[in-house]
Amino acid sequence: MRQADVRALAAATHAEDRLVRGLPAVGFGDLTEQQQEANLDSARFAPLLLAALGLQIREGTHPGSRTALTAEELDAGARLEHLRWCRFTRRVGRTEHPDLVPWDELDEATRELDRLRVRALPRLLAELGYSVVDAPL
Repeated sequence: MRQADVRALAAATHAEDRLVRGLPAVGFGDLTEQQQEANLDSARFAPLLLAALGLQIREGTHPGSRTALTAEELDAGARLEHLRWCRFTRRVGRTEHPDLVPWDELDEATRELDRLRVRALPRLLAELGYSVVDAPL
């Protein structure tokens, strides 16, 4: 993905997260540098997350492109997203947070926040001119 598209994905994911959670809209540029970097880290991780699920991001529209993930892919992707978030959060020096626990210790509402980010990827990537497709064997 182009750097500008990584930033656009980060901004779109941030906006989607606030909308779904019923929080007031805050522009990506109005976030703190650390908040922007947290969203950028998630966007940069998206190709790796999808690759771990046997998928890839391709520029343009492609036959067989995925508009949604399976339930199994969604759950596995959410676990990976949570692990990424934990690693990022610790890397920036934050060691105390109620969600800095293994996936199995999270409450269902918090797990759904991770699913939200992963569930939106095919649609948000399509809006940026990319397709999510099954990786070749």
